[in-house]
Amino acid sequence: MDRVEAIVRAAAGAISASPGEGGAIRVPEIPDRIPRRTYSEMVDALRAAGARTRWGEDLYPSELRKAGISGFYFVHGWPLGPKPFYVKASPDGRTSESFDLMFGDLEVSSGSTRVSDRAELEARMSAKGMDTSAFDYHLRTFDYGMPPHAGCGIGLERLIMALTGTPDIKDATFYPRDVDRLTP
Repeated sequence: MDRVEAIVRAAAGAISASPGEGGAIRVPEIPDRIPRRTYSEMVDALRAAGARTRWGEDLYPSELRKAGISGFYFVHGWPLGPKPFYVKASPDGRTSESFDLMFGDLEVSSGSTRVSDRAELEARMSAKGMDTSAFDYHLRTFDYGMPPHAGCGIGLERLIMALTGTPDIKDATFYPRDVDRLTP
């Protein structure tokens, strides 16, 4: 989360240094430390705002809007069940070592610690109904040792939307495509 936060700060700094004609772009304020909330804390906040969120469900944008949650914040400690097979379980076995970076109701980034044990990975795949033989080539790499590792992905267009106040992702995309436009 610290590295993703550093990327957000660097992007915000770059945009602030060139805010457009007449300072047209106003980067939102980023606190000294982007708040970190557990999934359970978010469920409690949504319920307090009248949402019918149940523990284990996704956090839906409409409910996040209802709760009035704004700005950048991290949600960590997501339930293990809906996460991909390669996401590592927390020691409690119920939650995962994963996070999302949110901006209001917009998911900007996701990341997790990955499973580094072959037997555990195969068990997670089987539990999700996956055919482990289809991943044999990948799984064999674990036979030579797999160090603990993690990864994340950042939606660049989503980050640009959040930092510039752009309301439509097509306006933050180099070559947007949709049902009416397939070529640049």
